[in-house]
Amino acid sequence: MGFIDYQGTKKDRYEEVLAFAKAQQEEEARRRGGARAGSRPEAGASQEGRAASEHGTQPQEGLIIPGQEPQPESKETTALSEQGSQPDVWKPSNLPGQNAGNPARPQFDRERFQALLEEKRLPAYAEAFGLLRKCPLPEEMGGFYGELSDRLLVLQEALDKFQESCQPDLFLFYEYYIPEALRLAVAYIGYLDGGAGEKTLNETGAEVLDAAKRLLLAVNEKIDEIYQFAAMETKAEARALESMLNQAGYIDPEYRIK
Repeated sequence: MGFIDYQGTKKDRYEEVLAFAKAQQEEEARRRGGARAGSRPEAGASQEGRAASEHGTQPQEGLIIPGQEPQPESKETTALSEQGSQPDVWKPSNLPGQNAGNPARPQFDRERFQALLEEKRLPAYAEAFGLLRKCPLPEEMGGFYGELSDRLLVLQEALDKFQESCQPDLFLFYEYYIPEALRLAVAYIGYLDGGAGEKTLNETGAEVLDAAKRLLLAVNEKIDEIYQFAAMETKAEARALESMLNQAGYIDPEYRIK
């Protein structure tokens, strides 16, 4: 009985120890399992990504790992990247003001222009309008300034030709009309060189052009006035000669008494 009791007691003790050891193994297994679960990649990661993470290797190209998604480039970064890839080539701007320093662009001789204004003579004013034509003005405006230059010389020629018989009043032409039109043109050139806006250039240019047109009309009328006055004198002289010839008996045969 004692042997049986001993064996029974030993068996019970053995089973108790075995159960305890088994419980310890299960507890250790649960702890290890929890640790592995905490180190796993986030849900949704691909099998290749998890394998790469566990082995400490980089994922294959083209795979996206959560938390490592590529960030989109900002507009500034994209603009700088594109600008850096472009060749450094100068492109002239169509804006007039940005070409003011271009050596190939005709330069306005302001000193010569001012000296011509101070002369207050028609040939000097004609040369001043010629200087304006060398500037990059609108085509229509440049055309009127060229015609003004030519017509002022015609006016001077008419004055020289009939200076003894005709002395028209040109005071306002010398002192205001012509120099003011020239100054307006210079002011407009300044707007072009300064890069003024399109609206400013269009509105100001229209007014400056209208002033040039009026001046051209005035110059042409003054030329006609000189020639009309000269023609009147010529016709008066012709009548006087005809009268003297009539008095001397040199008349038209049709009216001679037979």
